Amino acid sequence: MSALKRSFREKNSVVNEINLDQLLSDPNSFELVDPLKVLNALRNQNFSQMASIHRAFKKCRPDLIKDSDLKKLKSWIAFQCHQISQLPKAFFQQAPYLTPLGVSFASLAYTSENLEYKSESWLQKHIQFFHILELASLPHELKLDTERDLLSQMTPEILSAILSGQSWVFDNHYIFIRRQTDWPGEFQPSRTSIDYLIYNREDWDKLLAKRGIETSSEEKSAACLLREDGLCWNHSPQANTKNIRWSIGLLFCLTLGVISFCVIQIIKMIRSQKHEEARKRFALQALTHELRSPISSLVISSEQVMNQFDKLHSSSKEAFLRMFDDIQRLVRVAESSRHYLSAGHSKEIIQFHYTKILSVNDFVASALDRYQDEIVLIKLDTDQAFTLDPYWVAVCLQNLVQNSLQHGQAPVIVDVKKEASFLIFSVRDSGQVSELDKARLFKPFYKSSASTGLGLGLSIVQTVSKTMQAELKVSFDPTCFQLKLEEPT
Repeated sequence: MSALKRSFREKNSVVNEINLDQLLSDPNSFELVDPLKVLNALRNQNFSQMASIHRAFKKCRPDLIKDSDLKKLKSWIAFQCHQISQLPKAFFQQAPYLTPLGVSFASLAYTSENLEYKSESWLQKHIQFFHILELASLPHELKLDTERDLLSQMTPEILSAILSGQSWVFDNHYIFIRRQTDWPGEFQPSRTSIDYLIYNREDWDKLLAKRGIETSSEEKSAACLLREDGLCWNHSPQANTKNIRWSIGLLFCLTLGVISFCVIQIIKMIRSQKHEEARKRFALQALTHELRSPISSLVISSEQVMNQFDKLHSSSKEAFLRMFDDIQRLVRVAESSRHYLSAGHSKEIIQFHYTKILSVNDFVASALDRYQDEIVLIKLDTDQAFTLDPYWVAVCLQNLVQNSLQHGQAPVIVDVKKEASFLIFSVRDSGQVSELDKARLFKPFYKSSASTGLGLGLSIVQTVSKTMQAELKVSFDPTCFQLKLEEPT
């Protein structure tokens, strides 16, 4: 890198030079070129001091400032408030040059209402007592020396880097290379001077481009191959073009391979799903066909017995009615299966037959009759009629009750409520549900260790309620299922 820097200096012309020996001959004058003195002025002051300065300016009371180091500021306030007729001799030429507010006394005078301080002659005479960052606000007709002219065009970051004695300083247009580099650290007037040679940034970038290298400020670079003199050295993008193209080509091929693999797997999965669906449809078709004859025989036999119902013994009548109800349920299941098999690709696999029941309380009691000794049934205070599908609503209630009895803890309470056009069934128990069971509660064929069924009960309830456009909610601790039906119009 040293050889590269030496080659650059030897092969390129200096466009300007900046030497701050004369500008910083007075040690106190450093504050007039240090951007941090302005940018951090308010941050470094304590609140009480700033408050006293503000009150002193506002009330024309310089005596409110108690800090003995601020005599010059007190004199300026007294002059501005016409408490003294003139400023002390050489007021602007003597340190300190800056107020605690980060503004130079010369700038305070220029922005005051006193026309004397706005004249071109006064400004030209006192221009060296303005802070470098304040020069941009002065009239353009003023003549600046070479150093101040160059410094006034720099950003605070570049200016700070130069004043700290950094060896190489970059901005968007120029490179500042320090003539002597044995002055590290902060400003020390007694040591080697600040003397920089200025080169065009464009010449530097051209040289690096030929070598396949690029540089940037360390502050702007997260990763560097080499850090030296505040610079971050890396391979340039142009030097890596071939590698990048090769990498892109390889990445493209890999991506194409991954996409092809994924497409093949998706096709296989779709085929597998179609095969599985066909297998299930065949199994259901065979099952429905085989059940049709026994169910028909049961229906005929039950109707014959029903004709002789009055002759049955009283103890057998209740058992026969339950058996008759289960037979009707089998008929409905077989009919639903037949409809599903004939529906093809229709989204609606459940057909609902809405009927207006005259008594909600009687309907619930009949649907849950088999569980009457195991549950607590809270009926409507005022019985009402409601339009619903008796079969599928009964299926949902029976599955919810069966789930609570099998997996919950007593008591199992079934509560029926009517709110506006909604009929609400709540089934709750005192059982606890694990986090794993909560996540898989409605998953088909999921069973807990205590389950003796197929694991389809809650899945059926969820499917039916969703197709029916009913609302199914579940809460825990204690466990409560709520089925909310809206009466169809």
